[in-house]
Amino acid sequence: MFFFLSKVLHFLLTPIIWVLILCLVAFWQRKRQWKKWLFSAVAVLFIFGNSFLIDEVFRWYELPARSINNTEHYDYTVVLSGMITYDHEFKRANFHGNIDRLLQSLPLYANQITDTLLLSGGDGTAFQSAAKESEVLVEYLDKIGIPTDRILVEKESRNTHENALFTKNFLEKRGVDCAQKRILLVTSALHMRRSVACFEKVGLRCDTYVTNRTSGPRKFIPDHLLIPNAAALHSWNALIHELVGLVTYKIIGYI
Repeated sequence: MFFFLSKVLHFLLTPIIWVLILCLVAFWQRKRQWKKWLFSAVAVLFIFGNSFLIDEVFRWYELPARSINNTEHYDYTVVLSGMITYDHEFKRANFHGNIDRLLQSLPLYANQITDTLLLSGGDGTAFQSAAKESEVLVEYLDKIGIPTDRILVEKESRNTHENALFTKNFLEKRGVDCAQKRILLVTSALHMRRSVACFEKVGLRCDTYVTNRTSGPRKFIPDHLLIPNAAALHSWNALIHELVGLVTYKIIGYI
């Protein structure tokens, strides 16, 4: 039930949905106060479409990154899923922005900075109809010639809480004393705050290695400061999803 409710809540807390609702209300109120509602819709669009504003919010929220050159040796590197959709017609993965989680982990793996790569994640869709993501990723790596003998797969988790819990159970079933191992957690900069809290809650102490961070050098250029951008709306969707997840996880005791 929680899984479905979280999906519905994320949909309702999407800025573009707010714009659509305000426009519909303006249409219904067209003989009275429609201008006020339409102005509100435009204001929401300008605020949440502002690239400079969302960059500043991301800069506040995201955890800092580190250089691979400043990364010590780890026994296990846990890479969280959420980086592909599966194309059933062509039987292959379609990669999206979060694939940076895997791409930034591969140098750690190839350069022996980590002994073992553990991919955590199964099917995170609402109706559980997709392939197991971590299995698909390992198959892909094998096909392109990357050795997978030091890659493990945890394929049942559907969300961040389960990533943490199932990863711990997976390692313990293999006889791993997690308290005696150095573990590195890899996920997106936006996702890391909630992720590391989930891992600590289940008793897995991890260092962090953030990827695909959004915050960067400030840009004081007119289009970035003033012109609404669809990418900014998308970024707000991701941020609101994280904030809702963080609050919800806190309420139900996942963190």
